[in-house]
Amino acid sequence: MSRYTKHLKTNQNKFFKYKPISEGGLGLSPNKDGDSIDENIKKAKENKEVKFWYDKYEDLVKKVSYERKLDRQNLNQLDEKLNDVNDGLRNEISTISESDPLVEGEQKFVTFEKLSEHNSVFLSRIQTQLESLGGGGIGQISDETSPQLGGNLDLNSKDITGTGNITHTGNLTTTGNASISGTLGITGVTTVEEDVIFTGSSSNARWDHSSSDLILFDNTRLEFGSNTDFEIWHGGAHTFMKNSGGDLRIRGDVLKFQREDGTERYIECNVNDAVQIFHNGTERFTTTSTGITVTGDARVGSSQSAGVILTSPNGTEYRLIVANDGTLSTSSV
Repeated sequence: MSRYTKHLKTNQNKFFKYKPISEGGLGLSPNKDGDSIDENIKKAKENKEVKFWYDKYEDLVKKVSYERKLDRQNLNQLDEKLNDVNDGLRNEISTISESDPLVEGEQKFVTFEKLSEHNSVFLSRIQTQLESLGGGGIGQISDETSPQLGGNLDLNSKDITGTGNITHTGNLTTTGNASISGTLGITGVTTVEEDVIFTGSSSNARWDHSSSDLILFDNTRLEFGSNTDFEIWHGGAHTFMKNSGGDLRIRGDVLKFQREDGTERYIECNVNDAVQIFHNGTERFTTTSTGITVTGDARVGSSQSAGVILTSPNGTEYRLIVANDGTLSTSSV
């Protein structure tokens, strides 16, 4: 049977193409008797083979309709999420300043640092939006075992709190106060550019940056030795030096004991030379290579003394006695 197309006599102005069942068609016969299309389809379904394929066709239509319905639902959900993203980005843009790298307008990056800043801010905002939609991103730092920063960390007037250790390599710069409870372990050189206060249970010490002085306040002792062998401190009215471990040895080629303003000497000791004793700034007693030199009177003895013992060149000792009338006499000792 040959193929042909016939114009329907109905008002629908529809055409259909006849195709034999052997060639995959419905086997509809040409509409010679004026039957409607529905009647022709009904006749075709009476053929078992045609009915099998027509049922397949109806099942396929149902599946396609169902899948299209799911697609519409998914598209609606996607539209809702995109709206949320757009709202979030609009809120971000409303709060940014002109220096924000994502400000609308043509962006020109003269350095790789500027380009990196732009990408970091952009990805951060996208990640925040995806996180709010449940689409991923780091919800908390604890979610990432090795988080890394691409720039400076701005605390935004917040605190970092927690337990554990902080290991830092490089320079650590702080502005303001730092309070540490516990033990602070530092390896390497520590530079402090302002005052440092050491608070004790009963007295304190301070490094004064402005005067470059280490101040030990009253009753704060500077101790030397493992057993408090030597101590220096100021008690409020007096200054003390206490040695309780062996000799107190003061070494130097020149030792001077002077007035607090340095205008007068009390004692001066010079290496391989004289030891001088001063009175009111005037030298009165001086050691020499052969003995001593006394400047001024040398008073020996008292009213109750028995005399002065002198030694002769041969080693014999004599007592020199001065009588009340000034008469001198000697006797061997």
